[in-house]
Amino acid sequence: MLKKTSVEIAADLIPCETCRKQIPFSQYQEHYNSHLAPRRGRPERAQHIQLPAPKQDRKSQIIPPPFPKQQLQILTQQTITQSKSMVLGPKPKEVQPQIPKQRITFKAVLNIAFVGDRTGQSMQMENINQKMTYVDVANYILQQLDAEFIKMSFVAENGNAIQLYMNRQGIKEGNGQERVELLTGFFSTQLSCKVNKCIPRGQILVYLDEDMTKYVGIPFQVEDKIVELKRKISQKLSIPVEKQRMELKLGYKKVVLQNNSLLRDKQISQDSEIFLLTEPRDIQIRMPNSQTVKLSVQNDEKVGDVSIRACREAKINPDGLFLYKDKIKLDENLIMGDLEWDRWHDDFTIEKKMIFVIVKTPEEEKS
Repeated sequence: MLKKTSVEIAADLIPCETCRKQIPFSQYQEHYNSHLAPRRGRPERAQHIQLPAPKQDRKSQIIPPPFPKQQLQILTQQTITQSKSMVLGPKPKEVQPQIPKQRITFKAVLNIAFVGDRTGQSMQMENINQKMTYVDVANYILQQLDAEFIKMSFVAENGNAIQLYMNRQGIKEGNGQERVELLTGFFSTQLSCKVNKCIPRGQILVYLDEDMTKYVGIPFQVEDKIVELKRKISQKLSIPVEKQRMELKLGYKKVVLQNNSLLRDKQISQDSEIFLLTEPRDIQIRMPNSQTVKLSVQNDEKVGDVSIRACREAKINPDGLFLYKDKIKLDENLIMGDLEWDRWHDDFTIEKKMIFVIVKTPEEEKS
């Protein structure tokens, strides 16, 4: 019988977890119980200790057979491919060109019915498609009416009103980029249009009331005077020139246009808002006897006639008295229609003519 070598003897020895001694495998259970049982008083606990498995002999180890040569080449090629993909990144996929989807377009006829002052009139717009906007419709109506400026509102049977104010250069007010088909149900219903303001080419609108509901178109040139514009209105409406008072709206205030003023100097164009007023105006005048006289004056009255009327109301002699506006003497031949005033801020008085006497000293005369 052969003796065990030192390697085999060491393989049979197991280190103790308590005292760190090398204990033979056959005596390990008894040695472990001698440490654990007296300490805890539970000898049965040592029976559940799992013993470490003995070391396996090198000769008994199973060595797997080598890979076949062909399979080894395949694995090597896969490893090289994976390493390249980690360095260079994944191979980009071939992107196939996408063919854009063509939207089916159609052509239809849009029926436009006018309401308001043009009730009963209608218009048809042909060869329109689903891309048609309200700006296109408004531009078409502008061309058909041969207008320079137009202010209108569109109302579909199942939609809200859209207001536009535009000229031949484009939109001035409003937003008409909405498509017509969205409110007309793909043109299955007609579109109602109300023309609030239409200025023919070469004409200017003159409003006859403060609400801007009544107006008249008058041909004009920028070199014309205001009095020439009044004569054209007189020929068309039979209103005397002297009875007319014209006011130009500038923002929130109005300016009276005098007869000798040029349209060019007042920067009047086709889209300017001019009002023709014929009704009398009220005026308050402070008299020399501290009285305040209230009068209703006509546009064709002269300043001298108004001064005499005020003196008669105050029962004073009008001789030598004149009408002043903010301490400035007014021309007696000026008509009240050309006079601009604000009854809340301007001060009208009747006073004697002021005479200014300049007195010079002898020293001033020598100089």
